[in-house]
Amino acid sequence: MEAHRGFFEIPVPLDADHANPFDPDEIAVDAHLKLPSGGVVVAPCFFTQPHEMSLDASGRERWNASGPPGWVLRIAPWESGIHSIELWARDARGERVVGLLELDVARPQAPGIVRVRPDRDLERADGTPFVPIGMNLAWWISHDPTVQIERVLGRMAASGMSWARLWLTHFGDGLTIEWGAEHPSGNFQGLGTYSLAAAARLDRLFDAAARLGMAVQLVLWQHSQLECLSHSAWADNPYRAANGGPCASSRDFFTSPEAIRLSDRRLRYLAARYGAYESLFGWEVFNEMDLVVDAGVDLVAPWCAERARAIRSVDVHRHPVTTSLSWPASLVPATAFTSADYDLAQCHVYAHDIVEALGREAVAHAAHGKPTIVGEMGLGLQGAEDVLDTAGWHLHDATWAALMLGFCGGAMSWWWDCYVDAQGHYDRQLGASRFCAGEWLSEYGVSRTDLVAEGLFVLGRTGPRAAMAWLRAPEDREVAAAMLVIPGLADGPRAVEQLDTLSGERVARWELQGSGPLEVRLVPFRRDTAVKVRVRAGAPALDMDP
Repeated sequence: MEAHRGFFEIPVPLDADHANPFDPDEIAVDAHLKLPSGGVVVAPCFFTQPHEMSLDASGRERWNASGPPGWVLRIAPWESGIHSIELWARDARGERVVGLLELDVARPQAPGIVRVRPDRDLERADGTPFVPIGMNLAWWISHDPTVQIERVLGRMAASGMSWARLWLTHFGDGLTIEWGAEHPSGNFQGLGTYSLAAAARLDRLFDAAARLGMAVQLVLWQHSQLECLSHSAWADNPYRAANGGPCASSRDFFTSPEAIRLSDRRLRYLAARYGAYESLFGWEVFNEMDLVVDAGVDLVAPWCAERARAIRSVDVHRHPVTTSLSWPASLVPATAFTSADYDLAQCHVYAHDIVEALGREAVAHAAHGKPTIVGEMGLGLQGAEDVLDTAGWHLHDATWAALMLGFCGGAMSWWWDCYVDAQGHYDRQLGASRFCAGEWLSEYGVSRTDLVAEGLFVLGRTGPRAAMAWLRAPEDREVAAAMLVIPGLADGPRAVEQLDTLSGERVARWELQGSGPLEVRLVPFRRDTAVKVRVRAGAPALDMDP
């Protein structure tokens, strides 16, 4: 058996009928894997049916079953060698083995799943650095959302982006797997029954992301599915008692034992079906947990931590876990991220002076001791202000600032549709992406405020043997000469590169011998430029002209 799409997909020989194959209290199927190293892990299997997408005469997507239903195990082995697998089923007949097999796994060829390193860098399973740069792509309101999301993912990848953020939402045709049967797409069957058409759409999107080398942060719940001040869909939520669910109010969603049981059941299915994808960056438990109107953070935060533990318990591939709030941590401390249940902290930042706002958030989140991702960013909360930035400088500046301030990646625009896609701002992050390619950001140390270039705004990071800096003029103008001073570097030969911030191409290079603060006179540039420094081991170097 060979792996396809980076994982093995193994049919489970189980032909018994069950009223609800999505209820593990009725039927649960698990794989017991004995690893080459001797350890044993238990991975959930999932019920599915092949679906194919077509477009009807009006251009609307249609998802139709294209094969018989059945049970499947998806596994992306992280060890090479012989894996012995027992497939177990548990139902009213008892617990029994329904299949035995062995996998002889060669060394994985794909980069693998993203991990968090102890130094707070992100890496792929093959040991290569991963620096997330991208944007939100939460949903798409059209009759052909899969086609449109695939199109945008392709443009993102071509512009150097590596990260996208999708919501499991009911908006549009719906990316969630569970919603009320009244949903206009006709794809949903109500509470506790998962849409195999919607699940197949997600498969296709993860496949597309994998082909493009991208990683998707999957948002499991959102505030607007409950009672909130804007765009609330609580009236249609299948968990609502008026719709046959267990919750009289959305507050009950976080306290009802039945709602919690159903939520954890959904997590089991999601981990079983999508956990093997290397294109899954990680799980975001809840988008902006502080926006549910009748449930305070003191109630929602513990629920989110419990769901983080629940997804960990069934995700044998160990994807990173995070959550999010709307309020800046610099104003309301984001104490949720102190929990060991989260691998990543996250901030959402909307401001005209985005560089200054990101600086505040970087300081506030540094206390968590975890990599922090700028999961949403914009000029304003409604999009009208962002579209006025026709040159895309707000996104450009936010991305460079995030990297220099110590975040684990770029700044992710929320306005993917009216701003980035409609105005063609994909290339605004290309230079930053190339600048970070193959780099361990932790080697560049912490953000410092004592990098200086007279007359210019400077942000940078400095470690003993590496430094990076972003320099920006007060306005869009030519800078004929600038002397950059970087303190904190070790003595020795210093390789210095100056790069164009739009293209990421090197415009000058020096090999300088020195001790104490580095001083380098940069070549002329327009508006902004970036610098990268490495202190080399070995003999002194000769000064070189650019």
